[in-house]
Amino acid sequence: MTAILPVTDGFAWGMTRLLIVVDGEDGHRREFIALFQQMAAKGGAEVETRRLRFSDVLSSKAIFSPMLEEHTLGFLLVGVLRALLGKRSCALLFRPGEVVRSSAPKHVLKRILLRAIRGLPLITIITIMPFELDPAFSAIADDWIHDPQLWDLAPSSDDAATGLADDIRAASGGRPVMVALGAQSRDKGFDFLSDVWDRHPAARERWLFVAAGKISGASREKARRFAEQGGVLIDRFVSDAELKDLYNEASMVWGCYAPEYDQASGIFGRAVQLGKPVMVRDGAYVQRLAQILDHPTLAAPWDDTEAVARLLSTPPPAVEAPSAKVRAMRRRSAEVLSRALGVPMAESTL
Repeated sequence: MTAILPVTDGFAWGMTRLLIVVDGEDGHRREFIALFQQMAAKGGAEVETRRLRFSDVLSSKAIFSPMLEEHTLGFLLVGVLRALLGKRSCALLFRPGEVVRSSAPKHVLKRILLRAIRGLPLITIITIMPFELDPAFSAIADDWIHDPQLWDLAPSSDDAATGLADDIRAASGGRPVMVALGAQSRDKGFDFLSDVWDRHPAARERWLFVAAGKISGASREKARRFAEQGGVLIDRFVSDAELKDLYNEASMVWGCYAPEYDQASGIFGRAVQLGKPVMVRDGAYVQRLAQILDHPTLAAPWDDTEAVARLLSTPPPAVEAPSAKVRAMRRRSAEVLSRALGVPMAESTL
């Protein structure tokens, strides 16, 4: 989808150059960078991507940081000075929960700084979680968009499968499949998932658990036990094509992460886009977001393997991919970014 957003708030689109400032491309950053480059370019902007520099205070381009956490102090300093000079800057805040709730000194300092600049013209801080999730977000940010991984995918195509789908289907023997995707660690719930598999033979009879992604050193013993008992362990980088296979074969996606990892989740977002139910931690932000989006989840208390086993006693029903809902999230997010940057951002997909 590449529609160009119209002007809706009265100002003319005078600025057509955008600088996207990033410190690296690890994790999901590469996808975020590609998405925002595409949105701006299809909106008609000239786009440059590089690291933030202090000299950017004087740049005539609008500046956009897809992840404020990469360079919080530097971006805020540059952004405030630019605002005083009448220049636009905007950043996405990925982990607002830790800012509003944590008593750690670095988070307290960030909270003070963000509250101080909130509402300052021309510098815009945007969370990637709705203010409805936590009203305290509105005290540290000017606006919100939906996590891009809730709306960034193009309509599904007929790309050839990698063969992983056939392997998973054969291993399942007709059982529903739970997939845990991405880097596997305690924080991402792998140890919890492994304990469910280890302690509940009935769950093993009813389900196949698949963990796909590099295992952290601290979780290797859990991983060994998981594999010995018949869980499918893919302890390596998983390609985009393989991820697509895994989502396609999933009956449910594992998103039950540790309490200290209470933030937006790309795995959850992709599951929503593809219509896959998600196992979440009871009380987590993603559980409340799923309720707002009316997306099916099963919610279990953290580290309660008995609760997970009970919840899995009956496989969840299949759901349809919520295409209209995804389009609405994409449109709202593009509109918010367009207003903040003064640059028309196309409603685009990867």
